[in-house]
Formats: sequence, C-alpha cells, structure tokens
Amino acid sequence: MGLFVGNIPIQRDYKKRATVKLGIDLDGVLVDSVIPVTTMAEMNTGIKAPEGERDWYFSNYPKVLRDEIFRLFKDPKFMCNCMTFHGVVPTLMKWKDAEHKVHIITARAPEIRNETEKMVSSTFYTGDDISGRMLYDGLHFVDIHEPKTEVLRRLSVDMFIDDSPHRVKEACQLGIPRVYLVHNKYTSTYNECVIGKLPVTLIKVISDIIL
Repeated sequence: MGLFVGNIPIQRDYKKRATVKLGIDLDGVLVDSVIPVTTMAEMNTGIKAPEGERDWYFSNYPKVLRDEIFRLFKDPKFMCNCMTFHGVVPTLMKWKDAEHKVHIITARAPEIRNETEKMVSSTFYTGDDISGRMLYDGLHFVDIHEPKTEVLRRLSVDMFIDDSPHRVKEACQLGIPRVYLVHNKYTSTYNECVIGKLPVTLIKVISDIIL
C-alpha cells in the first residue's frame, strides 16, 4: 500500500544518489582550535593580535606572539581537547548515512600525531562499543608547510573543505569540482583578497553544505 498525505499519494524517488568522496580539514572546520589558540597566545604573551587580515602563517604578527601560537599548536593538552563546531557531528552522521566518504586531512604537527589520532577516533565515533561506527573513512597528515594537493590527488576527492585560503586555492588548481572555505573573523578579509574569482563557496559551518 502506498503512502498518502490526506488523499494525495506521496511519490517516492528510489533512485540512489551518487556518493561523494570529500576531503575536509580538521582545525577550524571540524574542531574549534584556531581562534582559541590565538586567544590563549594573546593572554600568555600580553600581546594583542593585529587588527585586519593575516596570512595563514601569522607572518604579520609580532614574533613573540607568533612563536606562542605555534607552540600551542604543538601542545597536545590544548589541541586534543578542542570542542567540535556546532552541527559537525550530526552533519557527518548524515553524510555517512548517505554513504559518502569522508577523509580528514590535517597539517597538525608530528609531535601530536598520536594524540590527534586518539582524539579524532573518539570524537568522531557514534554509538556504543558493539554497534558504533566511525564518522570518517581516513585521517591523513601533511606538514604545515606542505601542500595538501598530493593527498587530494591520491584520494581523488569530489569536494574539499578548509578554512585556509591557500589550501582552497590549491584545491581549485587541481580542478576539484566543489570547494568550500570556512571563514572566521581572522580570515574573512584575507579571503576576499586571495580567493578573488576562484570557484569557492564561503560557509560558516559544514552544516551549511547540502549533499
């Protein structure tokens, strides 16, 4: 027997949607670490971050502040206790329900790789020990100064999400069909300068994306 709303039959589309293989950044996209690190570095040094745009290596920041930021990026107690952004886990669950492939690509320091792997495997896991499942299909590391292009090329992703303008620019140059840039108060002005007319969609959080 068919389904009805009142006397109107519901037409159900049983055509399976194509699965999407996507690459997604960890810090600043899935977990909130970049802004807390900058805020903590300001508190620890007593130096305020310059107003306005910056590049992804904080090259226009005072050296003392910049050094403290990168020290905190290598601190597992700080980096591996980050909160996920609003809507991240439900969005990943929805994507996995639709059988999309999710690959997390991060430039976290080698010093905290083991702790990061543990944090990701516990944070992006749903259910109990028997019936639970991972909400991602792979975790990949690159050096902070290394492009993500080799990993993206090897994975042959259909979509890429990052909060770094130069990373999304690399993805566009690879010809990845769908590229999204998560922007925040530190990068919004800089994005407009770097991205220009590249085919990038700006979003606040990954739940803005509809697959």
